[in-house]
Amino acid sequence: MINTNINEVIEFESNICWHEDFQSAYDSIEKLISYQGRKSKAKLLKAPPGAGKTLLANTVVEKLTSIDEDTGTKVKHAICINVALYNSPSQLLSAILVELNDINPYKGTQDQKAKTVIRLFKEKGIVILVVDEFHDILPKSRILPTSKIYRFLKGFMDSCGVPFLLLGTEDSERFLEVDKQISTRFLPTEELYAFNCLSEYNSIHFALIIESLLEKFPREINCLKLTQVNTDEDGIEKIRLKESHNMLYRFNLATSGLMRVIVNLLSECIEITAPDEIVDKKVLEKAFDNVVHTTYSFNPFDMTNTASKVKSRLAKEGLYNAK
Repeated sequence: MINTNINEVIEFESNICWHEDFQSAYDSIEKLISYQGRKSKAKLLKAPPGAGKTLLANTVVEKLTSIDEDTGTKVKHAICINVALYNSPSQLLSAILVELNDINPYKGTQDQKAKTVIRLFKEKGIVILVVDEFHDILPKSRILPTSKIYRFLKGFMDSCGVPFLLLGTEDSERFLEVDKQISTRFLPTEELYAFNCLSEYNSIHFALIIESLLEKFPREINCLKLTQVNTDEDGIEKIRLKESHNMLYRFNLATSGLMRVIVNLLSECIEITAPDEIVDKKVLEKAFDNVVHTTYSFNPFDMTNTASKVKSRLAKEGLYNAK
C-alpha cells in the first residue's frame, strides 16, 4: 500500500455518491429534511446489502456538518445510528444520546431518555435522524400495532419533530405495512439497486455509472471506457456500448454491481499505484485479490478466464441475461 495516496482515496470516496441514481435518492432526502419542525415525516430507503445505503447516509451527515467559527470543531446537524448494534428502544435512545454528546447517555428510564433526546435535538439544531440497518431492529415474526418497536417508533416520531430516514433491506417494508397510522407518516419509498447487465439498457446505464465515477478517479484508466456516441440516420445522437465491452461484464462480476464493492475496488487501485501509473487490467486483478471476497474461485480480471466463462458466472449470479 502506498500510504501517501490516502488523501486521494478520501477525496475520491467523498465524491462517489454523485451519480444519477444516488442524486435522485439524495434529492428525496432533501425533500424529507424540509419537513423538519413540521408534521412528522419519514422515508424508507431500501436496497440490498452493499448497494450504497450507508455510503449515501454518510454523505448526508457530512453535508449537514458545519464548523463552529469560535472553536473550530465540527457541529453535526444530522444523527446517524446503526441499529444492528442495539436490541431495544432504550439502547437505541442511549446511542442517540452518545451522538448528541449527552453527559449521562445511559441514565434514566426509556421515557426520560426520549425527552432528553427531543430536547437536545432542538438545542443542537438536528434536522434529520438516520437509522441504518433498520431491518435488524424489527421482530422476525409478524409486526403488530402492539409490538414494542412499533409503539416506540410511532410515538417517538410524533414527538421529536425531526424527520426519520430509515435505511434497510426489502424486509424493512414490513414496518410500513402494519397499518395506515404508520404508512401515512412516510413519504414514498426510495430504492437503490445492484447494477447489472440483464438488458442493453441496464448495461449502458451501468457503463455510464462507471464512467461518471472515473471522472473523479485520480488515475488514468483506459480499459473501462465502455461507451461511445453514434449518430443515427436522423441525426440523433445515441449512446451505445463499444463493440468490445467485455470489461463491463468482468467489472460487474467482480463487484456484484454493488456500490460498496465498487468503491473498495477502485480505492484499492489508487492505494497500490503511484499518481503517474496507469490502472490497467493487471492492477484491477491485483486490487480484486486484495479486497474483494467472492463465492467463486476465479478472478474476473484474470484474462486467462474467457469472456464466456465470466458471462456464465454472471448469469448464475442473476446479473446477466444472454438472450
